[in-house]
Amino acid sequence: MALKKWEVDDQALAQLMLEPGVAAHLEQVAELGVEAARALAPVGHTGEYRDSLIVQRAQVEGGELAVGFGSTSWKWHFVEFGTRNNSPYAVLRNAANAVADRLEIS
Repeated sequence: MALKKWEVDDQALAQLMLEPGVAAHLEQVAELGVEAARALAPVGHTGEYRDSLIVQRAQVEGGELAVGFGSTSWKWHFVEFGTRNNSPYAVLRNAANAVADRLEIS
């Protein structure tokens, strides 16, 4: 028998996304992002940059669960976007893409 019609209950899905288990899982995904960023960060004088990578813990923003990762270093944008003398490494963007490629929802 073929499925004729299926609709997502947006309110139920939104409520499910606020469950503590979902927050913990998303934080684990963000940890994978930090690991990927550390692996992609250039070597040399950027040890401070590697050490400054953090996970933004899950929190509710505007009724939705948000989690992320980034850097606390004021120099992060030089590594990410480059300078007049250095090419951009795009560490955070590439790490996010690497994690998204590995992410499986089951």
